[in-house]
Amino acid sequence: MSTGSRKLRAWICDHRGSAAVEFALIGLPFLLTLVAFMESAFDMFCMNALDNAVQIAARQIMTGQIQGATHQISAAQFNGSVLCPLLPSAFNCANLIVNIQTFSIGGSSGGFYSFVNSAHSGLKTPSGTSYCLGTGGQYVFVQVLYPMPLLTTAFLKAATSYNGQNVLMLSSGAAFRNEPFQAPGYNPPAGC
Repeated sequence: MSTGSRKLRAWICDHRGSAAVEFALIGLPFLLTLVAFMESAFDMFCMNALDNAVQIAARQIMTGQIQGATHQISAAQFNGSVLCPLLPSAFNCANLIVNIQTFSIGGSSGGFYSFVNSAHSGLKTPSGTSYCLGTGGQYVFVQVLYPMPLLTTAFLKAATSYNGQNVLMLSSGAAFRNEPFQAPGYNPPAGC
């Protein structure tokens, strides 16, 4: 056997550095999968926090605590003083999209069907946002959206574009009937 063939055979049988090659092949996909799992868990945590905040805020509207406040609370003040203290610091409160509407069941307004699309296959998407807390006995629908920035957007096809950034749109809502409270100082905004 020649010296060249012995060296070639020794080079082929040499296993030094195989761990580095295996790590190079497996390491990046493993790390990306780990980051995707952590991001999914964080998104679920934020969704749960948003649901909790919306339920607490809806309860304050339903019982008339916000309408009976000593001064009128605007939509921006509602975001800043009611919702934001209930959310974790990971939320940027300036990005919250809040839509609060009153509606009536039955009558000429169409009731429930005024919120359903014409094919009765889903809810209508609101064309804008409103801030109408309602008075005692009125039905209220609260919808809060939050665009959650993503780290692993290349692997997530459910991403939505918002202000030029790929985000996961978190959504929470509550529908209820206000208790028959009296809020003598509350003047609903025009159009409520």
